[in-house]
Amino acid sequence: MAGFVGVPVPSSRRGAVIRLCDLEYVSKAAKLRKRGLASDALELLESKGARKTSSTRVLNELVLAVAGTSGFNAALSTADSSRASRNAVTYNVLIGAARRLPPHEALHRALALYSRMIQDEIVPSPLSLSQLFQLCSKTRSGDTAYEIWRTAIKAGSEIDLIAYSALVNCFAKSAQADRAELAYKEMMDKGLRPNERTYSSLMDAFSKAGQPRRTLEIFRSLQKNASTNLDYVSYCIAFHSHALLGDVAGALETKESLISSEIPVTQVIYKCILDACCKACDMDTAVAIVKEMGTRRIEFEEVDAISLIGACGTCRCDDGALEIIQLFKGDEQALRNLYNNLVASYALSGGPASALRAFNAMEKAGIKPDIEAYNILVRQLCGKGEIEQAQRVVDAAIGSGIVANMESFNMIIDAASRKGKMQLIIAAVKKMDAVGLKPNDRTWRAVFNGLLGAGNTQRALDLATRQTCLKNKTSFNLLLSKCTSADDAIKVIKVMKSFDMRLDADALSALLNVISRAGSDGAERLGKFLSEQSSDSDGTIVGSLLAAQRKGSPAVSRIAQEEVDSSSYNRLLSKLCSSKKLDEAVALMDEMRSGGLEVDEVAYTSIVAALGSTGQLDRAFRVLAAMEERNCGRGDLGAYAAIISACGRLGQFDRASEVFNRVQKLGLKPTVVMYNALLYSTGMGRQPSRAFSLYRDIQDAGLEPDAVTLSAMASVCLRNRIFDKEAKLLLKRMDRLVDNESNRKVRLKAKRMRTMIEQQESGQGR
Repeated sequence: MAGFVGVPVPSSRRGAVIRLCDLEYVSKAAKLRKRGLASDALELLESKGARKTSSTRVLNELVLAVAGTSGFNAALSTADSSRASRNAVTYNVLIGAARRLPPHEALHRALALYSRMIQDEIVPSPLSLSQLFQLCSKTRSGDTAYEIWRTAIKAGSEIDLIAYSALVNCFAKSAQADRAELAYKEMMDKGLRPNERTYSSLMDAFSKAGQPRRTLEIFRSLQKNASTNLDYVSYCIAFHSHALLGDVAGALETKESLISSEIPVTQVIYKCILDACCKACDMDTAVAIVKEMGTRRIEFEEVDAISLIGACGTCRCDDGALEIIQLFKGDEQALRNLYNNLVASYALSGGPASALRAFNAMEKAGIKPDIEAYNILVRQLCGKGEIEQAQRVVDAAIGSGIVANMESFNMIIDAASRKGKMQLIIAAVKKMDAVGLKPNDRTWRAVFNGLLGAGNTQRALDLATRQTCLKNKTSFNLLLSKCTSADDAIKVIKVMKSFDMRLDADALSALLNVISRAGSDGAERLGKFLSEQSSDSDGTIVGSLLAAQRKGSPAVSRIAQEEVDSSSYNRLLSKLCSSKKLDEAVALMDEMRSGGLEVDEVAYTSIVAALGSTGQLDRAFRVLAAMEERNCGRGDLGAYAAIISACGRLGQFDRASEVFNRVQKLGLKPTVVMYNALLYSTGMGRQPSRAFSLYRDIQDAGLEPDAVTLSAMASVCLRNRIFDKEAKLLLKRMDRLVDNESNRKVRLKAKRMRTMIEQQESGQGR
């Protein structure tokens, strides 16, 4: 008989016996694993030869046991080496094991498993999808969740309530409100009843997307649905939206609904209501809410009191601010902080005179004003230009035994320096010294600016020489700009030389202004002095130019005699362009060319770009022609790109195209910058086919489209509502760029394109 020793068992019966045995020891292993004895379960499975089995059920339990003892990698290796075929449960187990890895790595490994599942034509189960959506939620990967969602539906997956809730939550965490609502609607269409978490996630999505009104619309619609049970989280999101909108009436209505739902009104809820009151300047309601918090024994925190007092200042509600303080229960330091804010609030609503009322209120409450309170008043007075009065306030503070700090004096010195009142500055510095305070960097900078404002450049120069915080180009260039004579400018330059400071473009601009004020003799002295500075070729050129301007002689011939090379000229040309002194730049270029000195490509490009950016296209083209003439008919690619860009900005696309074609005829290879300039031309938005043609040309030329290219093409697609296959390929390239490098502009445009494409695919786009 079959089954006895020596009698062969038919193959079909043999399989049944094996499966029955499998069921017995696999069940034992599962019980051990669920009791937390994964190692014992693994030992049992291995003793039965589970690693050699072809049973999928055995494989699944084996993978679970290995994952519990050795982690995901060992579990995956076990599955890969097994002869047994995988099913949806196998992938559920592996994805579940991957979730124990760090979030981003877990998502990466889980996505690889999901892709393999799709390739093996295994329909993803709701559990697999739920786990994937949860991983996407942890990593804020809404785009990835969306792709999983769409491919799962195409594969025939049935998405259950838990998976949909996880998907909505993922979109909420990723601030993708439209997708969250789309998933919610699909869920409702399938007859699935959302749970409390789904509702709160949907509201959270619109809240995170900065749409408080839409959040409240959803909340109200859910409230009207008798079968909907809103949880505490949903109410918190609603209150947060009320606060953002300053919707006090709505917040109070929602509070009543919360109480009727027998959900406790917490401190968080009250904070939101108070925030709404602040935004709406409804201090009467705020006071009532604070009183209600007291009766419910909910703490009214210092930070909330400060916010309300500040709002009272904005709303000019002094009485409300004082009542808020009287309702606050805290220690003396907390009360002092509130009264200091009261001083600021009164000062904001009624100026310094009103702030003095706050001082009286402090004294009545038995709290002595500290230096912070006095400084608030000093700041108000300085802002109104009442500097003498501010000084008297500081004196009064010192007289009452309060120790003044650096902020007290620096505010006065700053205000006095802006007015050029040196006597007040000197008096404040002396009083600082009297109370044992030493001037800091902020003090010295204010004194320096005050000296310049008063026209005392010599004392300002002496101060800059002594104080480390002033030994920089910014300070000395400012000194040069205030010089009224050549002799003063020469003194400043000598000190700059002693500190190894070279004359830059800002210094040049300042010197040209000095020349206009110094007269002929002064200009000649300054030019001669600078020409003699052999250690600074830039200074030599500046000096010769200034002297030449007054004598009417060519600067080039003067400098050529001194054997100054053209590189110094070219640096000066670039400086003149960056300072927007284009007439001087073009004149210098002409003198250089007539004197036989070479203008380099960088200088030419600087001039062309500067002229183009100021709308002087004709002059820019003349400079470009001169450049081509000097270089055997060829210009610099940078100069061509600059003039193409200028033509585009000015809407002269035909001229831009002519330059581009000229570059190609000269045998030069256009750069991505040139293509980008064409793409951004004004007429490009009305010529999408030409834009895509240029985009293809970039790739055909072996060039890599950069962020500027992709941004320009995205604008073309969005402006002309082009969302075809080519636009989708463009979107994929944009996504790759955003993954590799952070580019906010490209990321935002990619997001807009993706939304439009999705709407079109779902039949929502027009």
